[in-house]
Amino acid sequence: MAASPLWKPLSGSYDDNNDGTRHHLGFPDAQSPGLRDDPGFTLQYPRRVLTAAPTLYAKELKGPRSSSCSLLGPNLGRIEMPRVAGSKGARVTETIIDRFISLISAAIQSVPPEVLERCIEHLAFGDVCNLRLSCRTFAAWCAQDTFKSYFLSKHVDMTKEKLEAFVEQTRPGRLGCLVEHVILTGVAVDTQLLGEILQPKTRWVTESHGPLFSSEQHRCTPAELLEVEADLKGLKALQTEQAYLRDNGESVGLLAEAFRNIASNGKLGLLPHLAMDVAVYRQNAETKQLPAEGGDWDRISQAAADCFHMTMSSLAKSGLLTTRLDIFSSASRCNLGCGELYQLGSYNSLLAQAMSGMKSLSLSLSERHLVDSGEQPDHEMVEALSSTKSDPSALPNFFALMPQLEDLNLHWYRTYQPGTRRLNSEPFHGLSEHVCLTALTQCSLRGLFLSERSFLTFLQRVPVKRLFLEEVHMVEGSFTPVFEYCTSEEANMEYLWLDDLWQVGLLYFHDSTCLKFPRRPGRGIGGQTLERRGNELRRPILWGFPPGRAPGSRQLYRWRALKKHEFGPP
Repeated sequence: MAASPLWKPLSGSYDDNNDGTRHHLGFPDAQSPGLRDDPGFTLQYPRRVLTAAPTLYAKELKGPRSSSCSLLGPNLGRIEMPRVAGSKGARVTETIIDRFISLISAAIQSVPPEVLERCIEHLAFGDVCNLRLSCRTFAAWCAQDTFKSYFLSKHVDMTKEKLEAFVEQTRPGRLGCLVEHVILTGVAVDTQLLGEILQPKTRWVTESHGPLFSSEQHRCTPAELLEVEADLKGLKALQTEQAYLRDNGESVGLLAEAFRNIASNGKLGLLPHLAMDVAVYRQNAETKQLPAEGGDWDRISQAAADCFHMTMSSLAKSGLLTTRLDIFSSASRCNLGCGELYQLGSYNSLLAQAMSGMKSLSLSLSERHLVDSGEQPDHEMVEALSSTKSDPSALPNFFALMPQLEDLNLHWYRTYQPGTRRLNSEPFHGLSEHVCLTALTQCSLRGLFLSERSFLTFLQRVPVKRLFLEEVHMVEGSFTPVFEYCTSEEANMEYLWLDDLWQVGLLYFHDSTCLKFPRRPGRGIGGQTLERRGNELRRPILWGFPPGRAPGSRQLYRWRALKKHEFGPP
């Protein structure tokens, strides 16, 4: 029997019963009466692509007519479809959506798990969640490595709602127990921006015009003022909640419970990576901003201190082991005041167990004091800042909790304005004199102010093989003895990175060609960055100061802006 022009050929036909009768699936011609508006969809199966619609069509191409036909072949089961008498082209009108879904489930069970996993990899997280809600079978199939990978990292804001959710997600049998990287975010509430709008009832609108910006002051409408008042009310409520959580210890209890759940229910029994940062709320209680985007520095610093103490207290109470700790080193314009380490003495003995297996530590420190911003802080802020103490032994005592430390990344952020005299080499001096990190093999120092004696003593006491120095200021002595030791056989270093080092002026290395901004021509000017590895480390390091000052340029402006962004002041 010749094929009717009503049917358009698709990818092929198949022999349903192995009796010589071949069936073909397809849609009627688009010009056929009554068939133009039928929706269609495509389903893909192993070794076969079917084109179907809520009302399916089939046409026997060869062989005797029968009262039924099989649409999916012997590998995927049979659906007997009754013929409708008098319909042109043997149109099958039975809707099989419900039966088709059950057939899909049976068909997927025959697909290897590796194939299903590859299909799930191409779905968004929300789509996978919706698929898991369809039935228990799909929920089990989708809970494989791809879906579990979404739970390996977790951001937790230090609010009551988020902490309670974190506790529930880490209970036995929940996928939150798989977490390996937790980022705890402190909350800094700054109402100054909204207050500056309500008082004069105006707001500044800034527009960008290429590289230039222009600002205009606009009068607020009554509707805008009501919105600002509502946002300010929400910020004050969030501020009250944060004070309550800090004062009654409820946040520490919730976080400690979540840590205990990870220790007892997790696959590893420990937390490989724990990090801290801060989010700033200035516009309303829902919109988060990075500290680098603005906000009162003192409130950001106080939020960082609160987050640090809550985290350390929770670790001490839960005993959760962690191997990598990041204390605000990944956040710009957010650091921990040195005086906060002094307060760890109250629970150092409990922390010793949780930090005994620490392998990597990244720590960003700063001096806590009031920055002259032109405004007087409130009484509570002054009291909080003045209560911090400074102890040269605080940092050494903190490092003493980590005898197996192998990787140290220490960053210093200046909080004072240029020209203010500060003795900020004390913390590192105490570290070099009182702590011997026998397992330390990699060390990165950024933004620190050092003395020749303390730094050289530190290098001689630790077996550092890879050393990174960036924006380091030598305030006493010279870099020459340090460079001589690093290139000696005694140090036996494997890698050395020097970038933007200061000794009275900025150092330029003769063997470097990395010039970050234009200089006036001079003999042996070199560059600001030097990299040595392997046998190259045995060659002496030659350095000097270029003559004259660097002329003003766009590159110099950007370089200075980057340094201020990364190393302060705020």
